[in-house]
Amino acid sequence: MNAGWAALIGGLVASLVSLLNNWFQTRREREKDNRLRNWNLEDKEMSRKYEEFKVLNQVLEADGQERMISYEYDSESSKTFAKFNLIKYRESIRHILFNNLDLLPPKVRDKTRKLDITIFDNTDKVRYEWNNEMSNLYTDLIKEILKIYK
Repeated sequence: MNAGWAALIGGLVASLVSLLNNWFQTRREREKDNRLRNWNLEDKEMSRKYEEFKVLNQVLEADGQERMISYEYDSESSKTFAKFNLIKYRESIRHILFNNLDLLPPKVRDKTRKLDITIFDNTDKVRYEWNNEMSNLYTDLIKEILKIYK
C-alpha cells in the first residue's frame, strides 16, 4: 500500500509541477506578446508624430518665406489695416495643410477649416473687415502650431 500511495503522490506532484510550468510559460508568452504589441503601437505613434511634425515644419517654413499679412495705412480714416494675402496663402500654405489634413492635430485642423470657410464666406463683410478677420485667423493658426513645439 505504501508503494501505491507513493506512486499516487508522485503522480500528483508531477501533474502539479507540469501545470505550474505550463501556467508560467503561458504567462511569459502573453507578456512577450503584450510587449511586442506595445512596441508596435509606439512605433506607429512615433511614425504618425514624425509625419505630423514634417507637415507642421513645412507650414512654418512657408510662413517664414512668404509674408501673409501686411499692414496698410488708410489716410482717410488715419488707421492702419491688416491685409491678408490670399494669393500667397493659396500658393504656399493651403495645399500643405489640406493635403495632410488627417495628420494635423485637432485644434490645428479646426483652425485650418475655419480659415478656409471664412475665405469663401465674405459676402456681408467690408473688405477691410474681411482682411482683419482673415489676418486674425491666420495668426491664430500659426500660434497654435507654435504651441505644439513648446
